[in-house]
Amino acid sequence: MKLKHLLIINAVIALAYGLGELLVPATMLSLYGIAYSPGASLLAQNFGGALIAIGLVAWFARNVTDAQAQLAIILAFFISEGIGVVVLLLGTVSGVMSAVGWSGVGIQLLLALGYAYFLFRRPHTVS
Repeated sequence: MKLKHLLIINAVIALAYGLGELLVPATMLSLYGIAYSPGASLLAQNFGGALIAIGLVAWFARNVTDAQAQLAIILAFFISEGIGVVVLLLGTVSGVMSAVGWSGVGIQLLLALGYAYFLFRRPHTVS
């Protein structure tokens, strides 16, 4: 797989979830078994905005060829997805989220593994 393909996949997922969280937060919260409240809705919409930013960065970075810039992008997304895996895993295991939370864990784990591949492979060139 090329880095460009991983970034496109990340962009599509982040933009789709981000728009959902921003436009229909009550629906997105209910999918994950999280009770609706105005505060939860506000946080979901804020999270949606952050996901849209991540999606746009991934989309605009898909054609970056500078090795240092690619490494910075890969490292940032690897760390971000890794944190997401841990947070969603804890939320799902503790029962804060429904079993659908496992889908989020899986998506973020696959993205983290994809970025790990580009981060740790040798020689350290990405395309």
